[in-house]
Amino acid sequence: MMKSVIPALFLALLLIQPASAQDAMSTDRPDFTESPLTVGKNTFQLEAGATMQTVGDASMLNSGEGLIRYGLKPRFELRFGLPSLVSGDDIDRGLSDISVGIKWTLAQLDNGVDLGLLAAASLPTGDEMFTSDDVNPSVIFIASKPVNDRVSIAGQVAGNLIKAGDSWDAEWQATAVLGASITDKLGGFLEFMGESPPVGDNRCTIHTGLIYPVTKDFQLDFHVGTGLNDAAGDEFFGLGLAVRR
Repeated sequence: MMKSVIPALFLALLLIQPASAQDAMSTDRPDFTESPLTVGKNTFQLEAGATMQTVGDASMLNSGEGLIRYGLKPRFELRFGLPSLVSGDDIDRGLSDISVGIKWTLAQLDNGVDLGLLAAASLPTGDEMFTSDDVNPSVIFIASKPVNDRVSIAGQVAGNLIKAGDSWDAEWQATAVLGASITDKLGGFLEFMGESPPVGDNRCTIHTGLIYPVTKDFQLDFHVGTGLNDAAGDEFFGLGLAVRR
């Protein structure tokens, strides 16, 4: 299913009339930290990729990671997360849940600070092994700031509601990321993420990657990371892209 969905989405995007001249792309991948900036009004942006993670001696592949973003108005976008195909050692293949959401750029201050708010919910549409069986809402507050012409910092605080039986529990996440222009075309990042689930130990992850804008409307990325404690899991790496029309 995913093999036919992704090419169809790219074809649809290529047939859309290009938007007027825009700034450089602002994507929500490959790092965990979202951008506080939205896509431009009447702009479609598709982001997708695949990530392989090792868990002990086994491995799991997450293919798709599709996100469609549409600029409804300045500083406000609609978001639709596509199901990913999950496969791996000793598990059945299946699709994950979809998600819907909005992002709002709250402010772009004179000192360069950008603030954003993202509200979303996953919907229980996935296959049996890969669905939460409930609607799970989340809210993310994001901030970013340039340090100089080549370096920037960003971070976010996220809260997710997860239903367990008849009660709701909160899962918290915080990230901090340092981004830098390595060359005029190649960018990189170094990121730390901490997560506090309602059950089990806290998780700490370190993450890095490269971003290469082929054109102002087409971007490639590579990323790799590892858990810093047993609860966070083992190494992972992935590839992705983003296209804007």
